[in-house]
Amino acid sequence: MAVLIFIAAFSAIMTGVVIVLYVNVNIRLSADGIRLKQPSLRTKAGGSGAYVVERTAALAREADALRQALDDTVSASNAGLRRQRSPRTDSKRSDGPPQVTLSFVGDCTLGQSYNSASSRHFSAFYENEPKEYFFGGVRGVFASDDLTIVNLEGPLTESAAMRSKPEEGPKYWFRGAPEYAEILSAGSVEIANLANNHTRDFGDEGFRDTKAALKRAGVEYFGYDDILTRQIRGIKIGFFGLSASAGAGVIKARVNALKREGAHVIIASFHGGLPIASYAPTPTQRSAAHTAIDNGAAFVVEHHPHVLQGIELYNGGVIAYSLGNFCFGGNINPTDKDTMIFQVVITQTAGKLHGTYRVIPASISSSDDRNDYRPRLLAGDDARSVLDKIARLSGETDVVAAHAKYP
Repeated sequence: MAVLIFIAAFSAIMTGVVIVLYVNVNIRLSADGIRLKQPSLRTKAGGSGAYVVERTAALAREADALRQALDDTVSASNAGLRRQRSPRTDSKRSDGPPQVTLSFVGDCTLGQSYNSASSRHFSAFYENEPKEYFFGGVRGVFASDDLTIVNLEGPLTESAAMRSKPEEGPKYWFRGAPEYAEILSAGSVEIANLANNHTRDFGDEGFRDTKAALKRAGVEYFGYDDILTRQIRGIKIGFFGLSASAGAGVIKARVNALKREGAHVIIASFHGGLPIASYAPTPTQRSAAHTAIDNGAAFVVEHHPHVLQGIELYNGGVIAYSLGNFCFGGNINPTDKDTMIFQVVITQTAGKLHGTYRVIPASISSSDDRNDYRPRLLAGDDARSVLDKIARLSGETDVVAAHAKYP
């Protein structure tokens, strides 16, 4: 596993430097679309103490198969599929080749469980801090990218009509005020995934209220029946979100729908796995991710376990199995506060698309002994510890045990 390589280089990295893991995969853009091949591996030392892992690749999917996929019709189960096209396109010019940087983070619950009475819950912080507070520790990264995408876990609504929940054990209904959507725009977050198990905690009304609040704040969204495309500097990127338990036919239909929209790069977001701090991806997580990549997605990001899981390089694509929590109001003091910003950088050179991912270590809180709902970047030994964890977990992506033990 490529991410293991940087472990040997840790001793050479200076304490106090923010450490970032870089991994590259190649994507070629042709007249027929995107095709991928398994990359070869080489490593080199990067500047400022960073260690770089590069993957280079030629190409892989047959043009006739892709043309066939582009001609496929969306299945009957997706008759109501809604396409969101941003009215905005980025026409900024640069001296170098066209490049797009995307930042993905995990569970963001802007609010708390409806019955929370703690003075340390999310809303109490909102009452005493400006909306810029919550993403203030990472806004520099978010402001310097082209798009930041969060998993918005919980509705933004005033509705009190909670949906029934069939699952056994403790039940949590998350909710935040509609105005909390402005936390995202103030933090330079442009897009939210809504495909998760808490979006409809307050029913269809709460779901509609959430979409309306995001629109008012200038934040786009995708998930379930909503797909999204954004074109930036000539590179069109497509997003879809589903539960990891979605059937293969639905996943294929989403990928094909984005191909029809002309997406050059397709990124899938899945919500699934065990929500009880499990460090190993389940067979369901793996199946959904592999199905998406086998059918043309280049990157897959997943969430739900509330902790980090490993990264897998599969069939020319990249899978981040769990991005963990991020700005998470669902727990006032999680034991494991490790998280990451998973960046995707896509560069177009001479008609070819080259994809790179970066792992930026972070913590969900600026405080070690409580959750203050203000994620921060990590440096030095703290950053190395998170990267070491991801490397170890990435070596276990074939593990399908219900619970992976991690000290």
